[in-house]
Amino acid sequence: VLGQLAGVLCLFGGVLLLAPRLTTALGQVLLLPVRLVAPMASFLCQKVLARTSGRVAASVCGLSAVLLALLGLKSLTASLRAEVQQFAAVALDQRVFLEGPAVTRAAALELSALPGVARVEAFEGEERSGGFLLRGLGIDAAHAADGPLEGHALAARRYVDPEARTLIASERLARSKGWTVGTLVPMRDKNGTPVSYEVLLISDRAGFDGDERAFAITSPHWLRRDFCVGEECVQRITLRLADGAPPEPAAGGARGILPQLVRVKSGADIRAYLLRDVDRDFRLFDVLLLLMLVLAGLGLVNGMTIATLGRVRELGVLRALGLSRSALAGSFVIEGAVVAGLASVLSLGLGLGLSQLLVLGMNAVARIEAPVALSWRWFAITPLLAFATAITASLVPAVRALRQSPSESVRYE
Repeated sequence: VLGQLAGVLCLFGGVLLLAPRLTTALGQVLLLPVRLVAPMASFLCQKVLARTSGRVAASVCGLSAVLLALLGLKSLTASLRAEVQQFAAVALDQRVFLEGPAVTRAAALELSALPGVARVEAFEGEERSGGFLLRGLGIDAAHAADGPLEGHALAARRYVDPEARTLIASERLARSKGWTVGTLVPMRDKNGTPVSYEVLLISDRAGFDGDERAFAITSPHWLRRDFCVGEECVQRITLRLADGAPPEPAAGGARGILPQLVRVKSGADIRAYLLRDVDRDFRLFDVLLLLMLVLAGLGLVNGMTIATLGRVRELGVLRALGLSRSALAGSFVIEGAVVAGLASVLSLGLGLGLSQLLVLGMNAVARIEAPVALSWRWFAITPLLAFATAITASLVPAVRALRQSPSESVRYE
């Protein structure tokens, strides 16, 4: 993935820098409609493109690189947000998550009488000897509607088999460990004896347990047999709500029945937190890209200013022959617009493929399965940023050229 990414960037930059005449040709195409409105300013800009095509190509490359980075970053953010939305639809929606001191399973099931609660999932026990979090979940909850074993009759029979150790792993845990269905997971029981659990299914329908979203469930029978889990072992409870039922009555009723609860969160609250977490993680990169955009603008200012200094006498002669101030200033603004237009076309075209490569690379490195989601809003904003940066940068040399006296410019050496 990184090799493909480097290849795209090198091809993009190499074509422009090694063949700057291509920039001239593309720029002249963009000038065609402008000639009808400002013929003299367009003519002057065309001469600049022909004389200093290398400088213009470098400006286009610099601005395009920042725009591509911006589009890539926003695509990563959009893909991570889409992954959170996918996970929420499977594991968070219409649920209330409770955590508190250990109670019995019978005490946890009393919450089923609360208004709007369709089912109570009581997670029994907790074990981490295998390097991951393992909890027990009864077959009545695991095989119910929207449960991980729904539609898997054969797997459900194996799940309750008193002679077969099996577990259901979350998607995040399975990817981080490299597990597939049928993988044998080595663990040690309470006495230190090696035991193996077979991965029966991989599903996020088991719910949510912490920000890492990496845990597994098994039959409570095995937690009692291998790890001596007692009766009062339920510390995490999930309330499955009926369709359309608000979470507030169930959450308030749960605190009334189990006042010792330390955490009560609805699935909507957790979804909102995960989305805020994604946005917060990338905020620093937004600031860095903004600074890079400012630097690209300064580079454009320097390049155009240096080119203007080399044309002082030419501009002085044109001014003396009657070139209007608007035409002179317009030539600089049009040049900036051409650079912005070329940079926008290149960044938008390459941004589609580049965004996909970045998301694939992120999935490979982070071992997640985020979908490729393009931020179309930023695909619309990016050209506006390009034009705002380039045209603002072009105003500096334009003002400098207008302030120069024609008589002094003709005598300039």
